[in-house]
Amino acid sequence: MSAAENRLVYCGDPEKSECARVASAPRFSPNISRTTRYTLLTFLPHNLFEQFRRPAYLYFLLILLLNQLPWLAVFGRTASLFPLLTVILVTGAKDAYEDLRRFAADRKENQRDVEVLRRSKDGVDRADRCCFRDLRVGDLVRVTSTAPEFPADLILVSSSRHEGDCFVETSNLDGESNLKPRDPVGALHAAILAASENSQAQTADSSHNPSARAPGAIPAMVAAVRRYQLVCEEPTPQLYSFNGRCQPSSSDLEAPGSLRPHPKDDAEMEQGLVENGAAGSAPLVYPLGPANLLLRGCRLMNTSWVLGVVVGTGNETKAALNSRPAGSKRSQLERQLDRCMLLLGIALGAMCLFGAVGCALWMEEHAGAGSSLTRLPYLGEGVDDNTNAQGAYQGPAMEAMLMFFSCIIMFQVMIPIALYVSVELVRLLQAHLMACDQHMCSAEGVHMRCRALNINEDLGQVRWVFTDKTGTLTENRMSLRRLLLASGRLHSVACDAARPSPSEPTTTLEAAAQNKDGARVGLSKSQGGSGSRELLQAGLPQIDDGEPPALPHAANADRGLHSLMLGVSLCNTVLPEQALGQCAGGEERSTDGKGRYQGESSDEVALVEAAAEHGWRLVARGAKHVGLEVHGQVQEFVLVGLNEFDHMRMGMSVVVRGADGRCRLLWKGADSALVRNLAEDSAADWSRVECQLDELAKLGLRVMCYGERELSEEQVARYVADQQQASMCPQDRSWKLSQCAEQIECGLRFTGATGIQDALQRGAAETVAQLREAGMRVMMLTGDKLETAIAVAQGSGLITAQMDCCVINGESGAKGTSDALMNAVMSSEVHEDKDAVPHALALTGVALGYIMEDETLHDPFLQALLTAHAIVACRASPAQKAWVVELVRGGCPHEVTLAIGDGANDVPMLRAAHIGVGLCGQEGLQAALASDFSFAKFRFLSRLLFLHGHWNYYRLGTMVAYNIYKNAVFVLLLMFFLPFNGYSAIAAIDEWNLVLYSMLYTSLPTIAAGLLDQDVSEDSLLTHPELYTPGMNTEIDLMGQWETSRAFHEAVDIFLLLVTLLGHINHSQSI
Repeated sequence: MSAAENRLVYCGDPEKSECARVASAPRFSPNISRTTRYTLLTFLPHNLFEQFRRPAYLYFLLILLLNQLPWLAVFGRTASLFPLLTVILVTGAKDAYEDLRRFAADRKENQRDVEVLRRSKDGVDRADRCCFRDLRVGDLVRVTSTAPEFPADLILVSSSRHEGDCFVETSNLDGESNLKPRDPVGALHAAILAASENSQAQTADSSHNPSARAPGAIPAMVAAVRRYQLVCEEPTPQLYSFNGRCQPSSSDLEAPGSLRPHPKDDAEMEQGLVENGAAGSAPLVYPLGPANLLLRGCRLMNTSWVLGVVVGTGNETKAALNSRPAGSKRSQLERQLDRCMLLLGIALGAMCLFGAVGCALWMEEHAGAGSSLTRLPYLGEGVDDNTNAQGAYQGPAMEAMLMFFSCIIMFQVMIPIALYVSVELVRLLQAHLMACDQHMCSAEGVHMRCRALNINEDLGQVRWVFTDKTGTLTENRMSLRRLLLASGRLHSVACDAARPSPSEPTTTLEAAAQNKDGARVGLSKSQGGSGSRELLQAGLPQIDDGEPPALPHAANADRGLHSLMLGVSLCNTVLPEQALGQCAGGEERSTDGKGRYQGESSDEVALVEAAAEHGWRLVARGAKHVGLEVHGQVQEFVLVGLNEFDHMRMGMSVVVRGADGRCRLLWKGADSALVRNLAEDSAADWSRVECQLDELAKLGLRVMCYGERELSEEQVARYVADQQQASMCPQDRSWKLSQCAEQIECGLRFTGATGIQDALQRGAAETVAQLREAGMRVMMLTGDKLETAIAVAQGSGLITAQMDCCVINGESGAKGTSDALMNAVMSSEVHEDKDAVPHALALTGVALGYIMEDETLHDPFLQALLTAHAIVACRASPAQKAWVVELVRGGCPHEVTLAIGDGANDVPMLRAAHIGVGLCGQEGLQAALASDFSFAKFRFLSRLLFLHGHWNYYRLGTMVAYNIYKNAVFVLLLMFFLPFNGYSAIAAIDEWNLVLYSMLYTSLPTIAAGLLDQDVSEDSLLTHPELYTPGMNTEIDLMGQWETSRAFHEAVDIFLLLVTLLGHINHSQSI
């Protein structure tokens, strides 16, 4: 990191940290939470600017200014101010109320207090309490379990636990409720322990309980921490990325530009690991990573207290950097409303031109000798012909021009400004009605939430549905069902620890994959990657038919099974209950059989729980050790290194040292990644079980492969040195750590595989069937194996027994993928011509990559999507998911797309679609927080679309059309009155009634219709999905019906008006 790309933080010394800030860089942000949009000074100009960004507001401002001119005044000046000012005041009051609520919440947050260990003005180090807003970068903060929220981004120094580590819950940031461990900085934790031991009047447990320390302990701790400084990167929004280093403060390390660089080779690394000439002593530089960072918004769990150094405050915390709203979305109806406003503007201009031309012709006709035009009231009564005074007769041409602008003022209601306010109000109330729908509330009490108020009506026009698999169609509650050894032996597992909750019934894949007659759903498979299309009818076997032998207990396990279960138990980041200690607040956790483990991945927890049920019980996990109880005997393993999972390697690994001194690498990951890293002598084992892995995937099981490798001491030493060097790199640290892991994750011996079952959600199959019956195109995008994805698609009813399935796997390269895609397009055209059996299309991530790179394949791929009756994409990355959605949006601009998912990898897809729906599931709330609508279960999607979507679209569409209709009828009456008043700007209606007609008299009925009108009953909409189909069309049809009705009603009104006026004129003449 260069001086301009980092920040220097002096531990426990905020004044020195502020002074060390580089002159060219801005000052540290104050630790103030501010979510308000306005201040007292900026509210008026900012709010007016936001409102006048709409063209309709500018139009009415022009009308108001024109009406202030005496020779153009049609209404009184007061009456002309009413429409625009009413809309501005109502909108401004709403925005001010919302901002005041945000201000109150901000003030409550900023006034919370926390304990800070700092040096007072008299030079004494003491513990004080201060508000969150008074914290500064460099402060040493103590957070306790009684107030567990972290006030800023902190680097962990020490904790109440012996090793200085702690556990945090990050549900406020990413929604994951699983506990995550955080590690202290070694040097700072050692300094705190040393200061505690050397302080006066210590108690027996003073090294672990600061509340028992003597008053002299606090100055000693602050002085010990002040000897170190932190160099870390500038704040970034990446929650799981952080780079920095901790080093002793010295005279040659005062400025960021003179920091000691990280080691470059083995000699420098060895030199860097010694201090004062003693090999093996503490290193001068300690790397900082995400495991050392405590983020604002997280909560301290199962730890009494922690000490941390503030490194990020206010707007520079990762929580604040991630709170920026995503780009706004506009509904199809709103876009069409803009087009309608343009057409209404053109119609308004034509009507004004009619009035101006009529005025000119009428003036010409009546401007002969002896004319008394100058004595007409609206032309200036008593004004001499030769005078040019204001209001005098100016001749036909000038009078026609003035009449044009006067008509604009008189016909202003043609552009319904009140419609914008009505639409916003109706959308807000519609969102409230959807959120209060108890039928979309889960058994856990998770309600539906609406985060985008401007696309409610798009829910009634959805044509494409893109769905994730795991956690969306399935429950994401895992249970281990199969265990495959390298020898080819298969075991069944009956594990009760991870079965779904009885409060939410589920559907197993094997049960859902049967049709009404009990027949299995078949699969016609075409190896599209090689260009051929051999249709193979493959039945989906039952998991419970022909059960393999049950998994034996650890006491009866052979060497091969023990090797596999060792990897299952140790190669993870799961924490056993005993390692968690006490809960926040001092409450002990339950010690029954359920909930004994905590982990970031539900897969890992299910595997560890199943292993524990059969005799391989994980009992302890620390920063450098792991305890495993095998058949009643506890085995200790030293954790030498951990290589975390990443999407490039598609796996993770651990390096452990057993009691016998042997070191081994335990690896787990995807089968495609294992093939690349297998040793040559293990190829035979792999070829023996490869077909069996495919069969497990066809059962709908999630397959995880395991491998191991024996390591020599030289290899371990090299790995430790490389990993430490990579961890201290200030730039590209994650990439270098991944490269370090790849170097050691090779030459693996295959030990076996696991098959995890994830049951279908209740109602998922029925919902997919309803979506298809309504005419929607459903596409499943997942990261699982092809066979697993197809099995779940069959179980959910996406692929039916009557469909042929064309598979494009991309194994034969770009040319084979191109040929297979062309064959799929040609086959779909043949199916359409002959009205033959419907077909499904399945692709892999490799094939999608080839299609993305070759632009000539984009149109054929889109054509294949349009003609396929079901689409499945497997092994798809988040970027590929988003690209598919964007391709459909670009190729079908008038069709609404909806994406639904539950994980962080689904966020790009949700943001790419017109409508993003997030599920509050096991993978956290990242998808829900980034979505437009969120709820708990996939089956609620049918109610959201078929009921609320249909009603929202119908109600808003009817309200918009009715507003335009009533205003157009009203304005046309005024226009056709012009021939009867000499084409003057004298209206037939009182000015106040003219102004209040659209703002008050006719607005409330349209709002009521927009909220309560029901064209079809609730039961009919939910039981007949085909009623949703008309909403997929554009609003033009509805507008056309209203315009036809308007023309008929206008003709009737004009006829009655003419009959009445002519009758009155004839009666007057007869008198």
